[in-house]
Amino acid sequence: MKKIMSLVLALALVLSMGVTVFAAESETVETVPDSKDINVTAGYTAPTYSAAATVYHVVIGWQQTGTITYKDASYTYTWNAEQTKYETPKEAKTAAWTVSGAAVEITVTNKSNAAITATCAAPAPGAGITTFTGHYGDGTDQEAVLECGSAAPATITPNNLEGKEVSKTATYTITNVDGKIGSDNVVIATIKVSISAS
Repeated sequence: MKKIMSLVLALALVLSMGVTVFAAESETVETVPDSKDINVTAGYTAPTYSAAATVYHVVIGWQQTGTITYKDASYTYTWNAEQTKYETPKEAKTAAWTVSGAAVEITVTNKSNAAITATCAAPAPGAGITTFTGHYGDGTDQEAVLECGSAAPATITPNNLEGKEVSKTATYTITNVDGKIGSDNVVIATIKVSISAS
């Protein structure tokens, strides 16, 4: 009997843990036949809408325009018929760079649900390049900072779930290149684009 009683008390204790206690209500019935409706109520918590986590998705695009070419020194050998050989030239035409309308346009597109900052650094010259000059924008800026807002809507509701990607552009205009390269399509400079949370 003690075991059964202990089991009943333990069960009652467990069930009482998850039950909200309401104030007792009563009404008197003074005529018979009669009936009374008893309403059962529940609490309500309004829905909340929020993003689960920050998701970063940034696309960095670039396009090089204009012309940058290097023409190496040229040598003209003269044929010596008496000695049946070419003679070594005494002078060479100097090597030269041609830079015409050269620029790199960098486009950063933020598809994240958070704002980002893209920092475009000054180009770092590649191997064999002694001079690589230019600027961002219309002046002498050697760095461009692009602030891209969140692509997500400002508030989340069931009717407002779609956002819009945010794109910003910076252009580095190349004005002068010097140094020496020995083949075609050589990397002559590298622009680093760093992405950080805003």
